[in-house]
Amino acid sequence: MPASDRAETVGALIAACADLSTFSRNLSHLVSLLRQGALRPAEEYWPMLTTLSIDVREHLDHLTRALVDLQPRRGRGMQQRRSGATQPGARS
Repeated sequence: MPASDRAETVGALIAACADLSTFSRNLSHLVSLLRQGALRPAEEYWPMLTTLSIDVREHLDHLTRALVDLQPRRGRGMQQRRSGATQPGARS
């Protein structure tokens, strides 16, 4: 992966993690409001809750793709070593 693509992918990964962190803070605040019996302020979170499952799944899918893109690709050398083929200069 070219360095510019890698930097872009890492940036997207950081942004997605920040979004998940915001979800976490919002959910924690909502739980706190519900424990206090503050139903009116808790109602403000209803729009977020209606799409939360979809939003979290989209972020996790995005994170998964980014992490896969950042994984080093296995070259032919790795495949040859795994298949038992000897490398030039290797002892038999």
